[in-house]
Amino acid sequence: MKKFIVGICSVLFSFALFPSAHADCNPGCYVSGTTCQPCAIGTWSAGGATTSCTACPAGQTGNIPTGASSCVAYKTLKSSTGRTATLRATKISTPSLCVKDATATYYGNLSSTISGYFKFNYLGTVYNVVDPTGLAAANCGTPPFGGPGQEGEPFRVHFTSGDSGVNASSFGLGAAGNFTIDWGDDTTPQVINKSNTTLTEYSHTYTVKGDYVMTISGKATEYSTDTSFTGAAISFASCSIMGGCYQGRPIPITFMSGDLGSVFPILNNTDAGKPKFIGTFGVGVMVKGPIPPNLFAGLHGAPGPYMFASLFAAGSGGTTQITGSIPENLFAGINGPPAPYMFSNTFFECKNLTGPIPGNLFSGISGDAAQSAFQATFKTCPGLTGIGDGLFDGITGAATTLLANMFNSTFNGCTGLTGLSATSDGQFLYDKWPNALTGLSTNSCYTGATGLSDYASVPTQWR
Repeated sequence: MKKFIVGICSVLFSFALFPSAHADCNPGCYVSGTTCQPCAIGTWSAGGATTSCTACPAGQTGNIPTGASSCVAYKTLKSSTGRTATLRATKISTPSLCVKDATATYYGNLSSTISGYFKFNYLGTVYNVVDPTGLAAANCGTPPFGGPGQEGEPFRVHFTSGDSGVNASSFGLGAAGNFTIDWGDDTTPQVINKSNTTLTEYSHTYTVKGDYVMTISGKATEYSTDTSFTGAAISFASCSIMGGCYQGRPIPITFMSGDLGSVFPILNNTDAGKPKFIGTFGVGVMVKGPIPPNLFAGLHGAPGPYMFASLFAAGSGGTTQITGSIPENLFAGINGPPAPYMFSNTFFECKNLTGPIPGNLFSGISGDAAQSAFQATFKTCPGLTGIGDGLFDGITGAATTLLANMFNSTFNGCTGLTGLSATSDGQFLYDKWPNALTGLSTNSCYTGATGLSDYASVPTQWR
């Protein structure tokens, strides 16, 4: 027997008693006469004495140059800094890496110095990547953190940096705990072990102007009991509070994703055990894009005072550019009686929000009214188009009064609202609390919401 190399195909001839020669070919090649020829792209062969190639499975025809004989399951990913990573496999049955997103699993021979789980972000979609060195193949795509849109997914902020050498990424961290910040520029992630609840600024200098994705993971262990902006568990707010501006402008957050609630969960039923997101994305922050539906998926338990106060409030700067609709399950894990100021000014002046307010947005909140719990929650949101039925179901309290400012200015300036006004357990708010204190509890609740079909029936003290 004598072996020849013809391109990528080995030819092994066996000379016996017959005048013709028999060729044994490498995988990916086929016998053609007395030679081995490579299979065409999109086909494959096990080699040997086969005289034809087999078409690759659907979706694995392969336009990546891995050799003409490959059936390729592939996915090309691009990092925020412009680097690309192509995951591919020349043998479907023996992956060396695997990636799983919401719809499919991809295998690849992308080399990695990391053994175990890691993550890759591509244009806002987070892919869970596994290097199964020492791991069972069945672990593909099931890392210990949540996948895209799920509880436990690390929280990410997408933004554009300023000029070279400028501190273009900055945020305030008020909670105590152990955190890891991946600044998105391939530098070593910053580990923060924080033992106090003082709002502290953390910033990072980028050497190249461009788009970056900052990832925040870890777990808080204690929260501030301060009820001002400086009591926030985390804040991207006003420069005057934590120095988060460059060139005199707010940090331009272009997109958010992930579960902030898993990083800052409810720890216990004390004030120090409940996070406050006072102005986290509010005054002085240029926030664009939709609200992540799983933003608070990791929050489970009773609410606390000021928990979501001024969360997205634009304030006098009017910088918040949150778009899209309010996710119906945004606060789904919050269950318990109203707490003072818990939703005060939450969406204040979010002028680009659209669609109806989901009727089950506060479905877990039930019990006696609390001071200013829903004061100005949706004030000056002209793009909102309706109020979901039963928005305030479960709220109770004396029929003659409400605690001060409970529904003060809640829908003030929501000029796009149509349909019926808000209800609680089958009653309009003004029917359930007909004698609410004028000028305190309900003053200006519906001011400007003249498109409501029952607006003419709304008592003066409610508008």
